[in-house]
Amino acid sequence: MFDRFKTIICQISKEEIKTNDITSIGQMIGLCHQTLKNKRQLKTFTVAISGYDDESRELYEISEVCSWCMEVFKKYHEVFCFLDNETVPWFFACMVAYLNGVHVLGKSESGQTTIQYTGGRSQILQLVYLRCKNTVGAAATSQEEFDRLSAVVLSRLKLLS
Repeated sequence: MFDRFKTIICQISKEEIKTNDITSIGQMIGLCHQTLKNKRQLKTFTVAISGYDDESRELYEISEVCSWCMEVFKKYHEVFCFLDNETVPWFFACMVAYLNGVHVLGKSESGQTTIQYTGGRSQILQLVYLRCKNTVGAAATSQEEFDRLSAVVLSRLKLLS
């Protein structure tokens, strides 16, 4: 599935960004979940965005990229467990840029509870950490394993401090 020495790249096209298509990254997250469940290892991958080479702005300054990152996070709250050290900072910056405001809780038309995470950087970081902690907690079979997996996630999120 994953070679422990290879960098896994999830290539996302500009078209996927513009249409908020999160299928590719969803498949990658699914593979990471399998590895976590079966091998109790947190495998990571790089997200590479293509089609913006001529763009002078940073990814977090491009609204459609920020919107796509939020779509990913809404569907896959645990995404930060599996993003590599290269991806975590810009992905988080896109979320913060997208949100910059208020925390709203409500219900969708289908009756599902929806949360729009807006607010300060520290609140978003806390939410990301809690979601990752829940993900590793569900996979861990012992407190020792939970502590080990949580430490890996925490070391990745320290990049954001």
